[in-house]
Amino acid sequence: MRSNKVFGTFRVGVVAGALLVAGFSSPALARDVFVLGGSTFSSTSKYHYLGLVVPIQQESLDRDGFLLRLWTAYKDFKYTTSFPGGPAGISTNIDVDGPEFEAAAGYQRYFGKDSRVTGYLGLVHRNLDATPDDSDRNFESKSNGVKFQLEGTTRSGNFGVSATGSYVFGFKDYWARVRPAYYLGDSLHIGPEFVALGGQRYTKQQLGIFLDGIRLGKDASFGLKLGSEHDSRSGPNSGSKTYGGISFGVRF
Repeated sequence: MRSNKVFGTFRVGVVAGALLVAGFSSPALARDVFVLGGSTFSSTSKYHYLGLVVPIQQESLDRDGFLLRLWTAYKDFKYTTSFPGGPAGISTNIDVDGPEFEAAAGYQRYFGKDSRVTGYLGLVHRNLDATPDDSDRNFESKSNGVKFQLEGTTRSGNFGVSATGSYVFGFKDYWARVRPAYYLGDSLHIGPEFVALGGQRYTKQQLGIFLDGIRLGKDASFGLKLGSEHDSRSGPNSGSKTYGGISFGVRF
């Protein structure tokens, strides 16, 4: 029942996003629509996402102005914990999964052709379920939060760098990534990535390599990443493990 409920809710978000894409890209509105999605995975976590960004006041995403960002995602992760009053030295495996939805307004500012800064502020809703229940973290009661996200990118010749950071008030989640890049062509670029993320009683660091901007036509591309993830928690899920991911972007 839980699985059907989760995927049913996730499908609602995907369908709603598809309808918005169709609406904003119609001749009547004639606005840019950027759709992005992908998955990141390791042996202890999975994160699948689909989102879109559309300009509000301007017609093009290549101009300064306000933006609307809609996001739907599915989280699946596991950890170990010792329950208060339980046997000493005995840990329990906890599996957590569920959908997440986000609606945010933002503003972007260009500094020349190849430099941009964007900020978003929005609401986040999560519907997570822990099996078995972990009352110490109480995922089910913490369903709403406020998210702030800041993005920046710049390029000079064949070299560039991008950085993204976010914090969710209410969940106390943070995520930050820096990607220096070398451009092999107009859009194709490669480089290392440095990621730091954390939340309730966990912190992770990722160090990897990425290849992005692989063209699938004029307005579509995808990217790949692979690296090592270090989990600072104690227990069998701690230590280093391999992570990977795939992403795509389409502009209408």
